[in-house]
Amino acid sequence: MRHKALSTYTVEDLLEEVEARKQDKPSPLDVYNVITLRQLCVDYIERFDSYKHDDDIEHYIFEEALKMIYGKDIFNWVNQKLK
Repeated sequence: MRHKALSTYTVEDLLEEVEARKQDKPSPLDVYNVITLRQLCVDYIERFDSYKHDDDIEHYIFEEALKMIYGKDIFNWVNQKLK
């Protein structure tokens, strides 16, 4: 819920927002799997030699880092917060 007049929301919308805000922030995992993140970083560096730089790779690295630290479902929480 962003940038709309309060009167445009239904009671259900408001209750959903309240519940979403009650969700605890995720905690970092105790054990990390760095295999995918490592490969993305290697690919990023290797592409400079081949002149095949992918503008989106930084985004993929960021996503993989969040999943590595917080778990594969982190974006469910992030997307709920961005609604």
